[in-house]
Amino acid sequence: MFDKAAYWIELCDDDIPVAKSLYATKNYLWMGFLCHLIAEKALKAVIASITDDVPPKDHRLMKLAALAKIDD
Repeated sequence: MFDKAAYWIELCDDDIPVAKSLYATKNYLWMGFLCHLIAEKALKAVIASITDDVPPKDHRLMKLAALAKIDD
C-alpha cells in the first residue's frame, strides 16, 4: 500500500539540502520560498497521516496547520 505521509516526508528530505545550499550562498529569497514549501509538505504529511487520504491542494500554512490539528 502507498504510504501518503512517507511520500510527503521524502519530498521534504529532498528539499532540505537545497534550502541549506541556498542559505550558504546567501540566496535568502529563494531559501525562504523553499522553506515555505518544506513546511507545507511537512504539514501535508501530518494531514495524510491523520486522515489516510490525499491532503488538499492548498498552500496556506495556517489552514494546513489547522487541518493537521496543530495549534498556535
